[in-house]
Amino acid sequence: MRKWLMLGVILSGLMSFSSAAGTQETLIQFYYTDGESLYLYTVNNHHSEPIALPNAEGWLSGISVAPDERYIAYTHHTDDATTLRFLDQVTGEVTIFPKLEHPGDPYFPSGFDYSSWIQPHAWNHNGELLLGRMIWEKFVKGWGSIHDLTFHDFPPIPYIPDPYPQLYDHPFVCGKLVWSPDGDQIAMGRNCQHPGLWLYDLNTGRLKLLIWQQAQVGIGNNLLYPYRVRDLAWSPDQERIAFTMDGYSYWSSHLYVIRPDGTGLQRLTPQPYPNLAWCIFWQDNHTLLYWVDNHQHTSGIEGPTPSGDGTLYRYQLDTNQHTPIFTNFACPQSISPDGQYLLFGQTDGLALYDIQAQIVIPLPDLRGARFIEWAIRPLL
Repeated sequence: MRKWLMLGVILSGLMSFSSAAGTQETLIQFYYTDGESLYLYTVNNHHSEPIALPNAEGWLSGISVAPDERYIAYTHHTDDATTLRFLDQVTGEVTIFPKLEHPGDPYFPSGFDYSSWIQPHAWNHNGELLLGRMIWEKFVKGWGSIHDLTFHDFPPIPYIPDPYPQLYDHPFVCGKLVWSPDGDQIAMGRNCQHPGLWLYDLNTGRLKLLIWQQAQVGIGNNLLYPYRVRDLAWSPDQERIAFTMDGYSYWSSHLYVIRPDGTGLQRLTPQPYPNLAWCIFWQDNHTLLYWVDNHQHTSGIEGPTPSGDGTLYRYQLDTNQHTPIFTNFACPQSISPDGQYLLFGQTDGLALYDIQAQIVIPLPDLRGARFIEWAIRPLL
């Protein structure tokens, strides 16, 4: 049985929440999808409100809500077509992302159309968002904008000798991409071809390598994989990037920080952890939260799958102190913009964890829901 921390301490009505400044009235909302529609869920009264998406009669394979909630990007499928659309929630205007064809792409025949699966991933504050396009069941990532409706490819990665080229795929198929807080840079944690940590500057169009490690030598059937960057997160002040990276295998992962200029690389974890890979968050500029899986797994090239049983730790940069917060929970999906709440996906629904109050707020009526974006406001 899953151990819910202080399960009996559930706030009646959930109208008053604690903060560093004391108790305040806060409206806690977030967007989620069930695969067919988009909803805005209010935790305070456990109410789901459907968000009308024009011309989205089919099923939704991707949704992203801008941080200011003005724009919603969504990819929907019907029997006749698959399109990426942008909804302006202020004007109600819907814009269709144009069809993509890249004749002469060296990976595909001339005129091959691989635009039928364009997925929105994450917006910045400038009306730009990360996109992924499906190519023969693989995602190639780039970025686009509500302003020019263009899919921008990232520049080619400089050649690095690689002893295992057959393991890898088309550039930028794999790895995590995260906007900087000001929206001008994208941190790229790659875990396949040319593994390492890269930084792309939208203003200059330049790609910079921050850290890279070469693949190890395989011994019999026990192939030791490249040093893969798994998860990464920018500090709110944009002074540091935290990331997890495998050592000589999946079972020797560490947590690191580095400055965007490539200086200040520091290993934070005193010993390696198995599968320290998926979940790191900045609570503030000096506090990191990271999740460690309590189980080891067998895995293939794409790596192990996180279990639903792990321990969340808090790390203070100024004191170099690691503190376990709770255990027997799945990997958190997101942290709220104010750093107060973590959201989890559980088999019996979603759940919020109030970090300061140290209580769990179960949301069992959201079984099968997929979190999209936060919307936390003062309660007027």
